[in-house]
Amino acid sequence: MLLRNSILLFILILICSHIRAQEFQRRDQSTVKDIYYSEEEGSLVFQKSRGGSMLYANGVFKKKDLELPYTQHWSTCGMDITFAEVTEIKIGDAYFDLVDHDFSYLYDAICYENKIWLATDRGIHIFENGNLVKEDLGSVLNEESIKDLQLVGGRLFYVTEYEIYDWSDNLNPVTVQEKIIKYLPLPDPINEISGFVQLESGPMIIEAGIVKQLYLPLYDRLETIYSLEQQGDLLYLFTKEYPLLIWNTKTNEVVEQRLAIPEGIRINDTHHDIYGTTWLATDKGLYSSDQFLKNEDILPEIAIERIFVNDQEVALHKEIQAQIGDFINIELALTHWSRYDDIEVSYQQYDGAPWKSVTNLVNLEYRVKSLSDELRFRATVDGQNYAFTDPINIKSQDDSWRTYFYALIILGGVLFLIAMLMMIRNRSEIDKLQSEAELLRTQNAALTLEQKSERLQMNPHFIFNVLNSIKGLVALNENKLARKSIGTFSKMMRTMLDQSRAEMSNLQEELQFLKNYVELEQMIREERFDFEIESHDLDLATIHIPTMIIQPFIENAIIHGVAPLVDRRGLIRLNVMKQDQFLEIRIIDNGVGLTNTKTAENHTSVATRLTQERLAKYPGAKLNIGNAEDNGFSTEVKILIPFKKE
Repeated sequence: MLLRNSILLFILILICSHIRAQEFQRRDQSTVKDIYYSEEEGSLVFQKSRGGSMLYANGVFKKKDLELPYTQHWSTCGMDITFAEVTEIKIGDAYFDLVDHDFSYLYDAICYENKIWLATDRGIHIFENGNLVKEDLGSVLNEESIKDLQLVGGRLFYVTEYEIYDWSDNLNPVTVQEKIIKYLPLPDPINEISGFVQLESGPMIIEAGIVKQLYLPLYDRLETIYSLEQQGDLLYLFTKEYPLLIWNTKTNEVVEQRLAIPEGIRINDTHHDIYGTTWLATDKGLYSSDQFLKNEDILPEIAIERIFVNDQEVALHKEIQAQIGDFINIELALTHWSRYDDIEVSYQQYDGAPWKSVTNLVNLEYRVKSLSDELRFRATVDGQNYAFTDPINIKSQDDSWRTYFYALIILGGVLFLIAMLMMIRNRSEIDKLQSEAELLRTQNAALTLEQKSERLQMNPHFIFNVLNSIKGLVALNENKLARKSIGTFSKMMRTMLDQSRAEMSNLQEELQFLKNYVELEQMIREERFDFEIESHDLDLATIHIPTMIIQPFIENAIIHGVAPLVDRRGLIRLNVMKQDQFLEIRIIDNGVGLTNTKTAENHTSVATRLTQERLAKYPGAKLNIGNAEDNGFSTEVKILIPFKKE
């Protein structure tokens, strides 16, 4: 009887141990993006979304702070990689300015063939022997965003938005019809199953190089797989709908494992270490299962992460400049590897002042009330032992002097205005006595200024539409296209300002300016027309023509020619060719034509008048506007002008 009761008790204990949901505890509140094992570090690496990473080995954690603000971090090939978006990248001891390299965002880094491979928004870059070079993937892939790198079975795989490539076989990628959210390869392929791919519509399985619908018995509502782990024929799938599914691919049986995962978190990555601990990288911080090997150090870690003065972020220095009455917001980073929920935070306004509790724990809103404050924070889990931050000196100034300063400015302004009125009155008398020669010189200068001003003018509706379209791209999370459009717009505006100072510019710069301008017009008008340039192998850099002599007619061709089209796609063609000592410029379009363009008459006449006035200075120069002789085109502008060659 005793033996039978003992056996029943043992079975009951086994059943209860399987029924109990696995508990998770939070170890850090900052967003963690990735978890991986670094052989070089000999530890787990937890990569944060903002600056730095955490290393874990043998039950002990340590932080790895970065030199650059707001960076990402990788450890691979025995080197640390830190990345600041759009600014610079550091690999080991080597710094690289992204201005000199063809990418602005880094998605992943991996060690392969003793080289560091970087997945960027403009193809793959490789670091070897202190040099950072772009790998040639072909004309199309060189401009693609490489979203992920995976090393599986000694083979390198890279992932674009719609395809998965094996480095050893670039010509036969795995292609899907939707954007790839995440690629989940199997370290050890089972039969012909090589991995999973998470799409916007749900997870799919890759079998024999073909993407197929994933079907798990009794779990057909599965829509999101966060990550997977493999142990032989067993696959551990962390999902949104069923926290953990264990799939026996040999028997095709699926078991749901209960996990006490906190509600409202998004899992970015998972990892099972050799001690049986399950780690979760989430948007709410780092979590571990209750098998976690606790670090018994009772001191928490506390650091100042960001500082805002009147909602404007400032650099992290030991001294902050502010004014009395300014609002200061200080964000804290807290970590404790066993008692995070017990952390208490307080701050001191100056040395010797009483400590005040920070109720929000990771955020303090503070208003400057004195000319000099010295803020210091501390954190504890037992109320006896504290970890402290370095003090921050907040220096402010008494601004009562500003009242007197503003009064002096107003008084000076009144005196200046009186002096100006007297000068204007005297000037009017002097102007009556000006000679006819002076009048002609003034008129000539005015004409020159008018022409320069006309070159500087840009349709405000065009600028508004460009900015509005870029805003729409940002709202649609099309960050790559938005950055490209901002770059094109800034280049165009800078070129326009530079050229406004010169009467002549080389043909290469002029055509590049027109390409940037038309590219933005195409974006605004939803790519409803094409633009072609034929330069007949001219040496563009050595040919100089009057600055911005072509742009007004390209603008007319777009706005009053191809833009009103509804029954066909628009086309504008710019043809530049030499005729003896002259340069012939032809602009033709297949738009609605001159007879149907009533609204264009005024704008065209202004552009024609100003261009004719500028061309009058060049012997033999001509301007003709009429119906096009080419089939399929309606309007033609022809400019004949002598050119300078240098």
